[in-house]
Amino acid sequence: MSGFTPASSMPVFVHRSRRGAELVLLILALVVGIGAYAAVGLGVKEEIPVDIVGYGTWLVALLVAAHIGVRLLAPYADPVLLPLETPRREPGSASGQVVHVDRYGNLITDIPAEWLPDGPCRAEVAGRSVTFRAVHYAEIPDGEAAMIPGSLGTVELSLKGDDLARRWIVERGASVRIISG
Repeated sequence: MSGFTPASSMPVFVHRSRRGAELVLLILALVVGIGAYAAVGLGVKEEIPVDIVGYGTWLVALLVAAHIGVRLLAPYADPVLLPLETPRREPGSASGQVVHVDRYGNLITDIPAEWLPDGPCRAEVAGRSVTFRAVHYAEIPDGEAAMIPGSLGTVELSLKGDDLARRWIVERGASVRIISG
């Protein structure tokens, strides 16, 4: 049994994947890219380039591949940034990165909370480790760091009463590893 099962009386936040927003931004990038290519052709040679269809085709293929890749490999990734690394799960461990530091200094990772093993585990980031697990912030003892399931459905690391990112000198992009046992 996982320590992260919310009580039935607690509302559960379900995060949207934001893939629709990403698709709209990709289409906008496609229109801007092809439009810029046509504008340069008009400005330089006073005609639309004859290979604009070929240019548009490979650009569409590239954007479709990026969209499908993100949809399959990183469904909760930031819709504006193309993730360069996705979280990995191996027997006895999971690894990912800090994708956001909130205004309280909590470290929001890209590791799905359901990947937390049943039983004891520790999270390692910036040469430090966290072993305490909580369901919500109120359960964390003052001055202690803990792993909690965040509202995005991913693991968050928090230091009650302090800014964990500042205290441990951790920034967005830092590697995080969760190890069983």
